[in-house]
Formats: sequence, C-alpha cells, structure tokens
Amino acid sequence: MAKLFKFRLETVLRVRRQKEDEKKRIVARRIREVLAQEKHINNLQKQTIATVTDIQRQMQNGSVDVDLISRQRYWLSHLHQMGLQAQLHLRQLNQQLAQERLVLSEAAKEVKVLEKLRERLWQRYQKQLQKQEILEADDLSIGRFIYGRLHAECA
Repeated sequence: MAKLFKFRLETVLRVRRQKEDEKKRIVARRIREVLAQEKHINNLQKQTIATVTDIQRQMQNGSVDVDLISRQRYWLSHLHQMGLQAQLHLRQLNQQLAQERLVLSEAAKEVKVLEKLRERLWQRYQKQLQKQEILEADDLSIGRFIYGRLHAECA
C-alpha cells in the first residue's frame, strides 16, 4: 500500500494564502476610500455649480444683495480650496492603491509558486502510484501464471 500524499509545505502555503487574503482586504479597503473620495469631489463640484447658478440667477434678477454675493463668492473660494485638497488626497490614495496592488501581486505570486510546486508533486505522486499499481498487477499475473504452471505439471 502506498503512502498517502502529503505536501510538506502545506502550512507555508496556508500562511501565504492568509497573507494574500489580508493584502486583498487592504486593496479593497483602499478602493472603497478612492470611491468615497471621488464621490466627495463630485459633491463639491455639484455644490460649486449650484452656487454659481444661484449667483447668476441673482444677478439676472436685477436686485443685487452685495453681502449675499460676497458670502457666496467666499463659499465658492472655500469649495475650490476643498476641491483642490480633495484632488490631492485622491492622488495620494491612488498612489497608495498602486503600491498596495504591487504588494498583492507579489503575495499572489508567492502563493502561485507553492501551488505549482504542490501540483507537480501531486502529479509525481500519481505517476509513482500508477507505476506501483502496474508492478503489483504484474506480480499478481506472474504469480498466477507460475501457480497455473505448477498446478498443471502436478496434475
């Protein structure tokens, strides 16, 4: 009877898979942050458009409230500053995401190497098992042949 297949590096493979899963979670978290930041930028842009539209509407009405327009221009300036900061933060998030994807790629390669090794060893084990089965079948056939010959000579 052949020994059961045992991959000696199974624990290492399991640890590497766990590390890869952790890297996947980190990348997923960063992607959520990027999407949230993009949504924030879109909201700032909508607020800017709404404020500009409101200023234009007030100027067309003919009665201009200088204090209100001054506050709205200050608000536009503030929205613009927030937009610039948000864009900068988005660039930083995208750079971090790119780095984290590289780390994830390396972790995936490390897992893939061990999986390929495991697969090669499994195939080698299967070939050895088949050879052993063939040898056992040959031994059985030879034994039957010899037994049949001896039995025929005795009779």
